[in-house]
Amino acid sequence: MELKYTPRTINEIEVEMKRPVQDVLADFSVKTIVLFIKKGMNVEESVAFDEIEKYLAEGKDTISLYTLIMKKLQESGFLPRQLDLKKITSDMDKAITKGI
Repeated sequence: MELKYTPRTINEIEVEMKRPVQDVLADFSVKTIVLFIKKGMNVEESVAFDEIEKYLAEGKDTISLYTLIMKKLQESGFLPRQLDLKKITSDMDKAITKGI
């Protein structure tokens, strides 16, 4: 899945959600994932859902997809480059395992 984020797409996300992209990213939900896929691929919502379904059908999960989104945001300069995504992913996995 090829995701590309630009100042324009980030602005569209912020305008649509009426809050900063970091706040939107903090809301882990299917709605958020769909929005980031839709904007990152520059496709309609129905295509974003199709892409998510294909991704999940490959045996992957929403956590790995969420991590991919964060990685692409970081590569594009919209998350701090020094942010340790591996640690964040590990912490998310631990929280899910504990049922938090």
